Amino acid sequence: MRQPVKYFVFNKRSDFVRGSHYNISLLSPGITIEDSKSGVGDFFSRILDAREKQMPFHRILVEGESISEATARIWVYTSESRKIYLDNEERDIGEILEDASIPVSRKQEILEPYCRKSIRNPKDMLLHEVQGRYLWVRIQLVAQGKFLPQITKIKIIFPKNTWLDFLPDVYQENAVSASFVERYLG
Repeated sequence: MRQPVKYFVFNKRSDFVRGSHYNISLLSPGITIEDSKSGVGDFFSRILDAREKQMPFHRILVEGESISEATARIWVYTSESRKIYLDNEERDIGEILEDASIPVSRKQEILEPYCRKSIRNPKDMLLHEVQGRYLWVRIQLVAQGKFLPQITKIKIIFPKNTWLDFLPDVYQENAVSASFVERYLG
């Protein structure tokens, strides 16, 4: 049964303010590298709640400038719970994402088990087999000479709807063949 399409959008300054950032300048809307001499900036989004366990995410659309000339890399993370254990203490993922005192390298190390996909210079990123109730992203921008990447809009679309949803249930009974038919029809 085909579900209605839902999405999360980052398209206003306030959407980006709610994340944590290192060497990132907030635009209206969007983000770019603050200090081009260091050449690298990192942004962690706030944690997004799909309100359903094992939610299959479909794709991420990214709009911006100089994404191809410079480098933008996106990591997608998911989890079924907001809580993780860190140093024998239960912590909220949202608190970890917002904590600017935790260096990027340490956040990356803490969150590595939840990374589901990463891609360089994305404009349209399919999220094959990315599932979970909670989703967040990390964006790393890298300057290339005079080119400074800017991201002005991010749209995360879910749940994953495919042409397979229009076929009789018999085509979905076997997971392996259903995966093949889904990709073939796509």
